[in-house]
Amino acid sequence: MSTKKASNGKVSVGGYEHTPSSQFTIFETRNYEMFQPLPHNRKVNKRNVNALKKSMGRRKNLFNVIIVNENMEVIDGQHRLDSHKEIHNANSGIPYDERQLVYYVICEGYGLSECRVLNQAGKNWSGLDFMDSFADSGLKSYQEFREFLNKYEFLDYWITLRILSGKVNTTTRAKSKTKSNQSLDINELFREGRFETTQEYKDYGELLAQRVQDIIDNKWYDGEEVSRTFIVAFSRMMDQKNFDFEVFKSKMSRSNRQIHDVQKMNTIAEQIESIYNEGEPASSCIKIVANVKSKNKSAQSITTLNVTKPKKKKVKKTTV
Repeated sequence: MSTKKASNGKVSVGGYEHTPSSQFTIFETRNYEMFQPLPHNRKVNKRNVNALKKSMGRRKNLFNVIIVNENMEVIDGQHRLDSHKEIHNANSGIPYDERQLVYYVICEGYGLSECRVLNQAGKNWSGLDFMDSFADSGLKSYQEFREFLNKYEFLDYWITLRILSGKVNTTTRAKSKTKSNQSLDINELFREGRFETTQEYKDYGELLAQRVQDIIDNKWYDGEEVSRTFIVAFSRMMDQKNFDFEVFKSKMSRSNRQIHDVQKMNTIAEQIESIYNEGEPASSCIKIVANVKSKNKSAQSITTLNVTKPKKKKVKKTTV
């Protein structure tokens, strides 16, 4: 492939003329220490850094640009930069002029909001990354979200978002109304920094989580990990007018039964119904299986999000 540079600065490659940017210049350096972390950026994922190090060790230094602002704070490319640093630290005998080059572009005025937008579009950040970033920036709703999520080991991002958005019983893509009356996906709202909750949702979430924890502590649930399906099914149980949790606990204790960990929503609902309704008059019986079916005529599976939460139990993906 031939490359020709014209007198006007344009470059001809592959039969096309290419105009160099008048706004941005690509720089290169071997001085990794000149770069600074961006305050409130997501935490560096050690697994990602290690994967990048292995990849870099198997091939030549491929061209990849890091974006920084005028303060040399890294807007995009922190994991790549840390990979370069760790490779150098592990091979401290490498002369400076033999270090791998880092290519970067300076975008003046860029900050945390631009960092979030870039990573949201590229799907590089998980919901938990956005949670930490907004919480560390001082947004109260995100701080409350993180506090609730960390309080109960069986919770994950997916179920916490739905509980605190008042959408715990939603089996399809849950949406919420914005101040402009737009109906947007609650996950998108969360990632844009527009997540809001209410005292009603927080109180309900706390009650639901306490009761699920009580069931786990009494070993009435036989799964190694609490499934989202169980939490949703039990939430629907709580929403029944005749439901009394103390009655449920008493019957679980007397029956010496467990709620079996299964994938089907209806099967879990039927187990809960059977235990609660045993010996009850018809007027006191509850029925959640019919509600599960009616709410799920078109949805065949609970929407799942690929999230990683260190030191938290993973919650099983389930099919309704």
